[in-house]
Amino acid sequence: MSNAPFLAIRTLEQLAEDEKLRFLLASEVLLHDTYMDDIVSGPPDLKTVRRLQSQLRDALQSCGMTLHKWSSNSPELLNSSLSKHVEHSFSVDTDLSLKTLGIRWKPFQDHFVFKVSI
Repeated sequence: MSNAPFLAIRTLEQLAEDEKLRFLLASEVLLHDTYMDDIVSGPPDLKTVRRLQSQLRDALQSCGMTLHKWSSNSPELLNSSLSKHVEHSFSVDTDLSLKTLGIRWKPFQDHFVFKVSI
């Protein structure tokens, strides 16, 4: 692993440890749901998602980072205070897919899509 990705991941891990008492939910997600520069997580209800979103934003801002280019399959969440950072919006294009972790995610159906060439 080259230095830059290692340092980025290590910085997020340290942030999670340092801010565990203030941002418990965000800390757990940063430690367990972060893969390189993607955070892939899914709390069970909208209230918890909003709390996670707020904690992630505040925790990252505390060390000069910004939460950006996020996505959701919930229109309510997409219309929240972070809407300027949304990677997609809901439209009639239900075939929309987004790349995350090197694979495609279809938010409308909430499933991952793999392309195989034989």
